[in-house]
Amino acid sequence: MVRHTGGWHERVALEPPALAKFDLRTGRELWETTLATNLVAWSVSSGVLSSGAYFDPETGRTLTNNPALAGLTYSDGMVFCLSTGKTATLTALESGTQRMLWKLDLPDARTILEPCAFNRLLCATDSRCLIIDIANRRLQAEFLFPALKQARFLQTERVVIARSLRSDCCDRSQNGRHALAM
Repeated sequence: MVRHTGGWHERVALEPPALAKFDLRTGRELWETTLATNLVAWSVSSGVLSSGAYFDPETGRTLTNNPALAGLTYSDGMVFCLSTGKTATLTALESGTQRMLWKLDLPDARTILEPCAFNRLLCATDSRCLIIDIANRRLQAEFLFPALKQARFLQTERVVIARSLRSDCCDRSQNGRHALAM
C-alpha cells in the first residue's frame, strides 16, 4: 500500500502482475504477458485494466500508439481510442500492430459508449449521443439525450435505442426516457 500526498492510498504489487488470455473452448493459454506496472488491477475488460493500463487483447502487448485517452474499445480487429484535450479525436488502430488506420475529429466528445455494433460506434458529449459510421469514417447522426451517464443502448441494423435509467428525466407514466435514432 502506498500513501500519496493528499492522503489517498493505492495498492501496489511487489512484482508486476501477469495477464493471460485463454481459449474458453479448449482451456489452452493463447498468450501471457507481464504488465509494465505494479498497480493492482481489480478488474479487466477487453483491453482495459482497472489500474488504467491499456493492452491489445489479441496479443497482450501494452498499447503504446494511443493518444491520451478518454475512452477505448475494441471491435472487429480495430482499437478505437478517443483522445482528451481541447478537441477530441477518435483514432482507429489496427489491433495487433497498433498501426493507425484513420482519425475523426469529434470536438465535444467526452467518452465512448458501448456496444459497437452494425459498423456504428457510439460516443457521448455532455448531453448528446454521437453515432459514428466506422465503415465510412464519419459522423452519421447525433441526438440530444441529457441522461447519458445513466443510459443503456441497444442497436439493431436500422436503429439505435437509448434508455435512461434516471427517474428525474421522465414523467410519472414512464419508468425511463427513450430515444430512437434511425
